[in-house]
Amino acid sequence: MSLHDDVFRQQVWAFFCDDLESCLFVSKLKQCGIKEFKGGLNFTAALTIFSVIDFLAGFWMGKKAEQSEIAKFICKYFGKYSLALSDEKLCKQFYNVFRNGLSHQWSPKLSGVAMDFTVEHLILEDKSTKLLHLNVPFFYKISVKAFRDYEKDLDSDPTLAEKFKRRYDNLIENDGMQSLEYFKSLYNFDVEKSKKQ
Repeated sequence: MSLHDDVFRQQVWAFFCDDLESCLFVSKLKQCGIKEFKGGLNFTAALTIFSVIDFLAGFWMGKKAEQSEIAKFICKYFGKYSLALSDEKLCKQFYNVFRNGLSHQWSPKLSGVAMDFTVEHLILEDKSTKLLHLNVPFFYKISVKAFRDYEKDLDSDPTLAEKFKRRYDNLIENDGMQSLEYFKSLYNFDVEKSKKQ
């Protein structure tokens, strides 16, 4: 079994899919009138999808991916499932409006997020406000297909597999260790002492 098989099995097909299925389930329950949940997890689900796109685009590039590279990843793997994502310029704008809006403003830029399970459209227009909404259930559905396509490409393309390994090694050796060392230095943190407490 290859490195990317392990990462996909755990990070994508288990953690990501399980969490998104839970978000969608809560939203369905809320839409059926069950009042135990205050929110429908729309933003949470959308942000999670974008986080995994960022994560996988980095592997695709072999390094931390910039916004333009993430747009290329979206165009390549999502474009065949949504016409709106088959144009690189539109992918950049899509990413900027929805991902960056949610990440930096806790709201898409002059847009919204919807949980409409009845239609297979990525973008929905609110007739009263004319605002566009990202439809999370469909976004999730095409994300799974796009991620499977990327995983298949990794199985057959040694260059992509090498980029994947390069990014993985960098995440483990540099990003992870630098962050841990920085955290330890800031807080005088001792891992061994914390285990004993």
